[in-house]
Amino acid sequence: MEEQTSVVRNSSDRLAHVFNRISQGILAVVFGFLPILFIPLASAPLEYTKIFIVICGLALAAIFYSFSVLRSGTISWPTPYVLIVFWLLVVASAISGFLSGDIRDALIGNVMGIHTVIFMAILAATMTAWMFFDITKETVVRLYTFFMISTVILVLYHVLRIIFGVDFLSFGIFTNTVSTPIGGWNDLALFLAVTVLIALVTLEQLPLTRIGHIVLGVVVASAVLMLSIINFSFVWIVLGLVSLVMIVYTLGKDRFTQGETSPLGSLRVEGPKGRSLFITLPVFAISVLFMLSGSAISGFLSTHINVSYIEVRPSTTATMDIVRSVYRDQAFFGNGANHFADAWRLHKDPSINTTLFWNTDFQAGSGYIPTFFVTTGVIGGILWIVFLALFFISSIRTLLRTENQDRLWYFVATSSFVGAAFIWGMSIFYVPGITLLIIAALCTGITLVAQRTLDTRKPRTITLAIGRRTGFILTLLVIAVIVGSVSSMYGAGRYFAALYHFTNSSVIAAEGGDINTVEQEAAKAYSLAKNDIFARRVAEIQIARMSNLLAVQDPSATEQQQFQAAMTNGVQAARLATQDDSTDPENWSVLGRVYYLLTAAGVEGAGSLAKEAFEKARALDPQNPLRVLEEAQLASTQGDTDTARSLAEKAVSLKSNYTDALFFLAQLDIAAGDATRATQIVQSIVALEPQNPARYYQLGVLQMAQRQYQPAASAFEGAVQLDPSYANARYYLALAYNQLGRIADARTQLEKVLELNPGNTLILSLLEEIDANGKISGIDAGSGGTVSEADVVGKNDDDVTTTEDPDSPLLTPVNGVGGSSTEKTGQ
Repeated sequence: MEEQTSVVRNSSDRLAHVFNRISQGILAVVFGFLPILFIPLASAPLEYTKIFIVICGLALAAIFYSFSVLRSGTISWPTPYVLIVFWLLVVASAISGFLSGDIRDALIGNVMGIHTVIFMAILAATMTAWMFFDITKETVVRLYTFFMISTVILVLYHVLRIIFGVDFLSFGIFTNTVSTPIGGWNDLALFLAVTVLIALVTLEQLPLTRIGHIVLGVVVASAVLMLSIINFSFVWIVLGLVSLVMIVYTLGKDRFTQGETSPLGSLRVEGPKGRSLFITLPVFAISVLFMLSGSAISGFLSTHINVSYIEVRPSTTATMDIVRSVYRDQAFFGNGANHFADAWRLHKDPSINTTLFWNTDFQAGSGYIPTFFVTTGVIGGILWIVFLALFFISSIRTLLRTENQDRLWYFVATSSFVGAAFIWGMSIFYVPGITLLIIAALCTGITLVAQRTLDTRKPRTITLAIGRRTGFILTLLVIAVIVGSVSSMYGAGRYFAALYHFTNSSVIAAEGGDINTVEQEAAKAYSLAKNDIFARRVAEIQIARMSNLLAVQDPSATEQQQFQAAMTNGVQAARLATQDDSTDPENWSVLGRVYYLLTAAGVEGAGSLAKEAFEKARALDPQNPLRVLEEAQLASTQGDTDTARSLAEKAVSLKSNYTDALFFLAQLDIAAGDATRATQIVQSIVALEPQNPARYYQLGVLQMAQRQYQPAASAFEGAVQLDPSYANARYYLALAYNQLGRIADARTQLEKVLELNPGNTLILSLLEEIDANGKISGIDAGSGGTVSEADVVGKNDDDVTTTEDPDSPLLTPVNGVGGSSTEKTGQ
């Protein structure tokens, strides 16, 4: 039941009508083409670009609608309970953010992510706008048409990129096969599934011509083609069930509706019977095929089209463990909106450290909605349940109401409900991206409009007489909306500029650009928006400068001044980062690294400040062995070898295959002259841990230090056999082969390391040295340092991807295209 406050509208006002149509047109264009809208600049953040476009679209639509209200002097204010509950959810998220103590992260985060309060407000505003702006049938039909066009363009775009390669129409943004304008690879699957579902509903509920059937058939075929490549198992299950229902209904609808007055009966389509089966039957057959043999088909397709994609989430079990841990102290409002990563760092299962994702801060749990049970507590969780229950119940009641006779509005109600129900349902098991969640809010708003239109019962209304006082109130309201809309666009634009400069600093750095330019771009970003990641980037640049200057044997006066400036700027930027967000351990780690370099430079008192910063980082991230190793390295720099060894061993106890810690221990043994004893100990450990490649690596490093090149080569070969992606083991194996005179084998290993570390300058220089001198000189006896391991874990906002199976019951691969399960590296 709805309550509606209304003032009778003067429909004869032509100008008011024009403003209203412009408002609706803006909404249709922005939301209809949102899946394919982006700014073709490498430094333009794709996800935030979508949000920026939506904010501008909603603001402009609100402004023109306000002009319409100002002209007509009337306004309609529908307030369905579903909408009220969602706005209460926004309020609950805001309260949880304030209680967390980290308000900025809760409100906006780094890129206004899907768990922030502002993004939740955008979803609520989207529902409200479509419910509020007197949406017509024509606007909805136009929106659906734009959706179909977006679908065809997306499919055509990806097919062409598969055929012609990833450089085709990359725009400097879409740099691999699974990059997509809609946001995420699985988001593309969800959007295509929504399109197919709406198309199936259209086939059953609208009287289409032969051309109409052909057009829908092309759209569905295009969508199913891409779905076959993506292979999202949840999608096939839903499509299979829905298409089966459609088939059963089509075959038996005459019997179902015979002699009855019902919505279904009133919507029977005249024309050739069963024509829709030519589309629904293939959809059902393909869905069943992929449900039964999806992995095999996916593997075949990935081999031929070079698509490899595995998205990983915490499992339901892991998410529930986090919920229980948070509820011990923060049950009512959780640990704060957009703070799942904080809870993950504090409460994750220690066994996660044995996986590739030991240093990954997941931003969400097993699903979008379950994540709110952690971040907004019991209150937020209950509000989500109430929202979904009210939405489903009110929608089903509308669809089953026998007096519904408006075919088009009934179709709108059905199709929008199906789209919204699908995405909200998927949000329980998955974390959709920005575009899909906005589409869910859009479909929810349209469903509410259709419910109101199809409700033949007279709604309760409050009628206000038009007078001077009422007009004054309306005028103030309109002015407030216009000012708020313009302010929103300005604020969103300013933050877009900040993110652009920040991203540009990363692009310039990746291209090997001038470090001063990189710093300037990061500083510009911070001047536009006080975000801790912007300040941290400036601090990291100063750390790089300080490291380079410390390596100079006899620094000049100018270089000493440069070091002094880098020190001052580095400390200032790192402290700003910790002040802006004191809950992020990486900020404290960066501050600790600044003081660590000052300790190495002999600055008095820097060591204690570095220790304090590293300890704060470890307190916020207690399960991460990296935090412990940082303290160990600091202790070693201060000459406290015993503490350094104890901390390094603690890091290994947290992660038994932690290469950096094992290498550090080996270097301590070598420096102390205990390489022989340490070798015997590690040999015993290898016998106890024969499947741990990192222990073979540690053994080989110790044997290299003793110039035992043949045993060292055997140890490194064992590590590589267990983990073919182990870059450091291959690197040292190449050095061992070089000492044994096996130059061709050394070159082969270095080439494989280069495949794992494209563009690595050290490896390139060693290969050049082999070409020039026939061997490598100057690097032996375990003095080779380390190289970076292959980055098999990718992270983009909320999406965590990998090229390998997570191999843990606490982590769930959402879908898998390509990729294989292998032993993991000791990264």
